[in-house]
Amino acid sequence: MLYNCHVQTNTSFEESIKSFLSDYVDKRPYGHLYAAMAYVTVAGVRDVLSLFEKPPDQSRWVIGLDDAMSQPGAIELCKSFSQSQVRVASFEGEQRRFHPKVLYFSNGNNSPIAFMMLGSANLTKSALSKNIESVIILQSETDQDKIELDQIWNTTWDLGRRIADPELEEYKQKYTISKKHRNFSYKARTGKTKKRGNVCLVLEDDRAEIDPTAASTCWIECGNVTAMGRELEFKAEQGLFFGLNPHGEDPKYFKYKVSDGSIIPLRMKYQGNHMWRLQMTNNVPEVADGLRPLRADGTLGRSPWVAIFKRIDKNNNYTLGFVRLNGKEHKKLRQQSIVNGTYGKTTAREYGWF
Repeated sequence: MLYNCHVQTNTSFEESIKSFLSDYVDKRPYGHLYAAMAYVTVAGVRDVLSLFEKPPDQSRWVIGLDDAMSQPGAIELCKSFSQSQVRVASFEGEQRRFHPKVLYFSNGNNSPIAFMMLGSANLTKSALSKNIESVIILQSETDQDKIELDQIWNTTWDLGRRIADPELEEYKQKYTISKKHRNFSYKARTGKTKKRGNVCLVLEDDRAEIDPTAASTCWIECGNVTAMGRELEFKAEQGLFFGLNPHGEDPKYFKYKVSDGSIIPLRMKYQGNHMWRLQMTNNVPEVADGLRPLRADGTLGRSPWVAIFKRIDKNNNYTLGFVRLNGKEHKKLRQQSIVNGTYGKTTAREYGWF
C-alpha cells in the first residue's frame, strides 16, 4: 500500500487538498466515488465532482446529521445523481457524533485501481481549499490492498441508514434553526456579519444552499451581450441549471417559451474556459428589439436588461424573459438569491439562482 500525506496550510490552489486529489484522479480513470463525511455542503460536493471529466458511473454517500451542519441541499443533490445511493448517520442520541472523513475513489470490485483519502477534511469548499487541514492518501497496488480499502469503506458505509422524506423535512427545520444560531454566534463573537466582497462567485464558498440543478429559477445580468446582443455567456456553474457539463460537451438545443407565447429552440455552445454561451435569435422579441442601446457614435451601450430562466419541466423546456436592471423584479431576484447563498457577482455582471 502506498501512502502520501498532505497538510493544507495556505489558500493557493497548488497547495490545496483539491489539487492534491486532482494529481491522483488525473493519472488513472476512476468511475466510482464513495464519500462518508461528518459535514457536507453543496459547494463541497460540486468541488469533488469537478475532478471528473464526466459524472462518476456510481456514487455512494454517507452524510452526517449531527449538529445539523450538513446542508439539506447537499443531501438532495447527492440523491439526484444517477446510480447514486445516499445514507445518513447520527449518533447524538447516544451522546456521540458521527465524525468520519472518508473519500474513496475506485474502479469497481474487479479492479485494484483505487485510492482513499482520510484525515480532518470534511466535504466542504473550505475544507478542500482554505482551512488548515491534514490528510493522508492510501493508494492500492495489489488486490489485497484493494480488499483492505474496501473493508474500511464497508465498515463506514454500514454506519449509515436511508433517510425518508418526512425525516429529511424534519432535518431541514432543525438545520434552519441551527444556521440562525451559528450566524448569531458569529456576530456575537466578532461584532460583524458575514459579507462577501465586491466580486463573489457562487460555489466558491459554502454559502450556497441550493444546487443549480435543483433550482427553479436562474437569472443573469445581460451586460455587454456579444454578437450584436444575441449571445449571452454563462459561467459553468450556471450551465449546471440546464444540465450542461462544466468541462464542456457538444452543443445542445433547449426549448424556450418567450414573451410573445411562442416556443423556440435555442442552442447552448461551450466556449471553453468553463463558459457556456446561449445563441439567441430574433425569434426572441427582446432580442429583435435590441438588448443593448445604440449610442450616438453607432456603438452598442451596456444592456439595461436581466435575463430570467424558469424551469418548466425536466425535459429541457424553460421560459425565457427579461426584466429591467435594478427594477423591482430584479431586486426581488437578487434578494431571493442572497437568502439562499446563490447570489454571485463578477467584475462585470450579477447572477444567481434559487
